[in-house]
Amino acid sequence: MEEKKLTAGAFFGSVGRALCYLLLFVLCQGLVSVVYSLTFTLYSMLNPGLPLNPMDLIFACTDQISLISGLATLIILSAFFLLRRKNPLRETGFCATHSRFVFTAIAVTPLLYAAVSLILGTLPESWMEEYAEAAASLNQKGVLITVATVLAAPLVEEIIFRGLVLSRLSRVLPGWLAVLLSALLFGVCHGQIIWMAYAFVLGVIFGFFALRSKSIWPSLCAHILFNGIGQIAVYVPETDTAINLFYLGLLGCGVVLCIAAGLYAHFHPLYPKKTGSVS
Repeated sequence: MEEKKLTAGAFFGSVGRALCYLLLFVLCQGLVSVVYSLTFTLYSMLNPGLPLNPMDLIFACTDQISLISGLATLIILSAFFLLRRKNPLRETGFCATHSRFVFTAIAVTPLLYAAVSLILGTLPESWMEEYAEAAASLNQKGVLITVATVLAAPLVEEIIFRGLVLSRLSRVLPGWLAVLLSALLFGVCHGQIIWMAYAFVLGVIFGFFALRSKSIWPSLCAHILFNGIGQIAVYVPETDTAINLFYLGLLGCGVVLCIAAGLYAHFHPLYPKKTGSVS
């Protein structure tokens, strides 16, 4: 079979589409933030006696902004693919894949979360102050923030960065390079340097899951679980005993799941052994 040659048009077309999807994601977040900012500023002007700081109010509404911008992104993408008579689910990476990929992604996530937390805990306190301020919205409690962080954010981010950006880049670039570039974009979108660094690492791992499985189901499940563990951690009492027990439980759960995933992969291979046929 002849190997198809990559043309300049195909290269720039795939890269351009990847960047357009990323731009859509950024614009939706930016526009919703601007609308909230203008609304709060106008309200403050009409009520000068109220001690309202628009920026503080926007920060307090991070969960709402995330949900609304995510919903807008999904609606626009769905409409775009439907108008082109394409299946939105398939185009955004929701393809069938082997269950062992999903199981493996879920199994390593508790260990991944523990590793990230351990590394963050070794960083200088002066470095962590800025990160703590940037990530403060993740430490809030409530149904809305949980839905936004655990479901909405992973869904939209996996569709954009793994389902659309990575898949388009991997058509014209070596897989490893496509994973690195999509992970870099994923990290940059998180804004704060420490957050960007570990988001890049997560992006590489999630990208590998997506590339290997040819689906975003494994990376989506891992992303949801990672953020979910973070939300559970918010409710852990801030005592040494409680925190140590939480991470010991996390490590134990991760080890057990990884052993189970290894056994599952052994008994459910990707390519079943061929058996001889009787002629």
